[in-house]
Amino acid sequence: LLFLEGEPCEVSYETRQGKYQDQSEVVTLARV
Repeated sequence: LLFLEGEPCEVSYETRQGKYQDQSEVVTLARV
């Protein structure tokens, strides 16, 4: 999930929100 912390975190989240939807807590940190 290192790439999620990068700049394209928003894009990666929206593009893979279905795959990482179970890891909301981790994705939320990247979004913030």
